[in-house]
Amino acid sequence: IVLLIVPELFVSVPVHAFGSATPSDSGANGTAIQVHLLATSDQGTFRVKINWTSNDIGKENTFDIGFFDPDTGTQIEMARYDIVLLKDGKEIDGTQRLNQTLAEQKYVFSEAGQYTIKINNIEDLGESASFPVQVTPEFPAPTTMILTIAALGVVLVFATKLCLSAIS
Repeated sequence: IVLLIVPELFVSVPVHAFGSATPSDSGANGTAIQVHLLATSDQGTFRVKINWTSNDIGKENTFDIGFFDPDTGTQIEMARYDIVLLKDGKEIDGTQRLNQTLAEQKYVFSEAGQYTIKINNIEDLGESASFPVQVTPEFPAPTTMILTIAALGVVLVFATKLCLSAIS
């Protein structure tokens, strides 16, 4: 019997997103995760890209936001937009920012859960794009180690019982 234990399978990613998200780092040992989000505005005039550098709950997360022409891929510089965070479909107090042109926005998630990053009124045209994301706490390294050891123990006990029953 050959046992293959891959520790990365037991590492909890602190945050992840649904849809077209691609984590570019494993998140092991407390490192931030970069998540790439992509959506087309509701009327199809803009492609919106968010590069989200995640952080632990209660710490600042960075969102680098870019706007592109969906036909040519050309970036629209200094695009004007509004942004807000929603939780369970409701606006989180103090998260709405109007008439933004900065590419970088920072938010702190105070608890785990389902959130939506909503970009509104892009270039004053009333178009919007939404990005549903799931925020989860990160398991600290000792917890990951304990889970890995526990999983290995379960596999070893099961393998031993299987071998003993085969011998009998």
